[in-house]
Amino acid sequence: MKRNPIIVADLGNLRDELQCAMRKFADRAPPSLMKLVFEMHEDMASEEVNFTDARFSDNPIDDVIARGIARGEIVPERLNARVMRVLPSLVMHEIVVTAQPISDETIAAIIDQIFIPLTAPLP
Repeated sequence: MKRNPIIVADLGNLRDELQCAMRKFADRAPPSLMKLVFEMHEDMASEEVNFTDARFSDNPIDDVIARGIARGEIVPERLNARVMRVLPSLVMHEIVVTAQPISDETIAAIIDQIFIPLTAPLP
């Protein structure tokens, strides 16, 4: 993604920006590509490489997260490497498991039910 980053304009709120970022991310990850990526697993294992290595560390939501923190929509102390990977990982998981493109409704559910509750200020 370094050569072709996902860019999301400032839409004024975290949820809309995450929705836009994950839609763009998912559109780049059709089921056939995800199948190929997972088939690479054996080759990667023999090279002692995995998807948590630095070369795979670009996160398509880094800029969105920074804006969410600045707006007070995200508590930075609630973020860690795993939480940062939750959203793109669940989107990829859905694509792989269903072997179908992910719907906007499913992306919204992942954002609303999982990511925002993990990162938002407590009421």
